[in-house]
Amino acid sequence: MSTSGAELLRQVKSKIAEVDPSEVNELIDEGVTIVDVRGSEPVTTKGAIPPRAVVIPGTLPKRFAAGEFGTPCALIIGERSESTDQKTSLNAALREHDVAV
Repeated sequence: MSTSGAELLRQVKSKIAEVDPSEVNELIDEGVTIVDVRGSEPVTTKGAIPPRAVVIPGTLPKRFAAGEFGTPCALIIGERSESTDQKTSLNAALREHDVAV
């Protein structure tokens, strides 16, 4: 059974404090469709998210015998800035050394 978009978001949020953002690919099931919507046309792939990508849950329409329904996907909507990466690195270092802020 495939993971819903909301469940995928919950899984990612529950793990985000535990992993480096560059490791988020490990949380994405190989069957999840990834749609890059940063350009003028969507680009659809599966299985890997580019480094520094900002990803949110989304849905894609799919037609079934019983009608059209939204199926979960991951939407790439942007790219993290260098300053965000620096803050993330600092937070990871503070957690690693059990420094309370």
